[in-house]
Amino acid sequence: MRVFRHHYKMYIKTNRRFGKRYRCRITQFSVIESYRENGKVRQRTLCFLDWMPERFMRAVAWVDAFWEVCERKLSQFSEEERKRLVARLETLVPRSDEAMRIEQEGRDREMRILESKLGIRS
Repeated sequence: MRVFRHHYKMYIKTNRRFGKRYRCRITQFSVIESYRENGKVRQRTLCFLDWMPERFMRAVAWVDAFWEVCERKLSQFSEEERKRLVARLETLVPRSDEAMRIEQEGRDREMRILESKLGIRS
């Protein structure tokens, strides 16, 4: 039998599906609570946070709008739970400044690969 030392009642659930409108995969984010009913473990959705097309995960406008909605919806939870949920959500959808940094690193990496193929030294 496994013993979990840190069992949290709430967590972020992601659900991916194909969105016809944007013709790409869409990720939905929800806050789920685990509880026991008649000795059985159950889950229920406490709050639907938002959704985002995967091709816009690094678009600053989409990310900012996503975080604005999520911050508003997460304000109903306790400070401790909110911090933990936000930390988890940030690993899934980095905030816009983090998204911009990741995008810039990707461009820099592509430029270094291109320079190495062309024999250009910077």
